[in-house]
Amino acid sequence: MKLLFIHSDHLEFETTEAIGDIAETSGVPHEGKMEECVTAFISVERGDSESVAGTVENATDELRDVTAQLGTNRIVLYPYAHLSEDLAAPEVATDVLQRLEAALAEEFDVLRAPFGWYKSFELSCKGHPLSELSRHVSGHREEQESNERQPSDWRLMNPDGSLHDPIASKADLGDDMRAFIESEVEDKVAVRAKSRLIFESCARRDSWTTMTSLMSGISDTIRGETDPRSADAIRQ
Repeated sequence: MKLLFIHSDHLEFETTEAIGDIAETSGVPHEGKMEECVTAFISVERGDSESVAGTVENATDELRDVTAQLGTNRIVLYPYAHLSEDLAAPEVATDVLQRLEAALAEEFDVLRAPFGWYKSFELSCKGHPLSELSRHVSGHREEQESNERQPSDWRLMNPDGSLHDPIASKADLGDDMRAFIESEVEDKVAVRAKSRLIFESCARRDSWTTMTSLMSGISDTIRGETDPRSADAIRQ
């Protein structure tokens, strides 16, 4: 499954024409609108049929993670075949989308556009560094992550390339960079949902230094999705 997430001011859609006999005709709205939401454009792929339950579980986890970062509990599920050239059969795609909606509805406000229709839609993207994200998930957990998180070796890098111990250097840093070190290096404070704000503040207040992770594992907070132009926190 391939997913494109858009942090949206609003998403509004309306069906215009059914695509043969694959179009959903019941149990799903043919028009709808949601504001202040994450719009998830979704392509269900051929390989997802090997483990539908696993694909749904992993996609649910990804949406849970993204909505936590963006601070919203409103999700639009929008079938979008153009993200992949290896699409699942229509009946498999419909089944996956229905199961994903049911799984998310337990904890989110969910609007799902119907499968198998041409649709008109209007979307407004918020335009911040995390407003456009993509994911590729499958039914096999081991393909996305190892069973055990590996330890990270963090260093502070100055513009001249010199490396320093981040904990020993905390006293010379601003409040937000110290909070980042305490969360990611010392594991003291959970700032997952506020990571974007911390990165942006670090870029303003501590532009002289860069946080680099020389690591075999990757931080749950930054995960590589933050635009490197908006922050001085990077991973090598």
